[in-house]
Amino acid sequence: MCGRFALYSPYPKLSQALRLPLEPGELTPRYNVAPGTWVTAVRHTSDDAP
Repeated sequence: MCGRFALYSPYPKLSQALRLPLEPGELTPRYNVAPGTWVTAVRHTSDDAP
């Protein structure tokens, strides 16, 4: 079970916190994500990043 994790957050709170327009059902909770599984991610970069 090494490397597994849970991926869940109420989408309204996540949408508000990240200032992203998320639709209901766009992110589904996952409680046993295995290594190598594709997951939704958000990456922050500064405006002056290459």
